[in-house]
Amino acid sequence: MSAFEKKMINEVVEELLAQGFTVYLAKRGNYGFYTDDTGEKTVSFEADLLSVKFSGNYVPLYHGVGRKIGTGWRLEKDTYRNMLRAGAPRWAVGRVNRNEWRYETASDKLSNNFSGYKKVEPEL
Repeated sequence: MSAFEKKMINEVVEELLAQGFTVYLAKRGNYGFYTDDTGEKTVSFEADLLSVKFSGNYVPLYHGVGRKIGTGWRLEKDTYRNMLRAGAPRWAVGRVNRNEWRYETASDKLSNNFSGYKKVEPEL
C-alpha cells in the first residue's frame, strides 16, 4: 500500500471514529468496513487509485447448486450515516423474494475473518 493510500484510509477511519461509528480494518490496512451500534448493516471501504470507494453489503444468495450471486453494490460518496442507511439497489434484490436476502452484519463479516479484521479503537 502506498503512503498516499494509507493517508486516505487513515483520514476516513479518523472521520468515522469521530462520528461514533465502529470501524474494522483488514490486516493489510488498505480496506475495512464500518457499522453503527446495532451492527445490523455494514459499509465497506477500500483505497482505489486516487480515492476511497464505498460499498453496501448483503449476504450472497444461492441460485442453483452452490452458485453464489452478489455480495454488494457501489455507493456514491455521501455522508457516512447516509451510506449506512442506503438501501440495496433494485438490480441487486429486485428479482428475489425479500425473505431470500439480508444485509450483511458486522458479525457476518467477522465470522469469515479471512482478511484479519481488527477493530480500530479511537485515540484518546
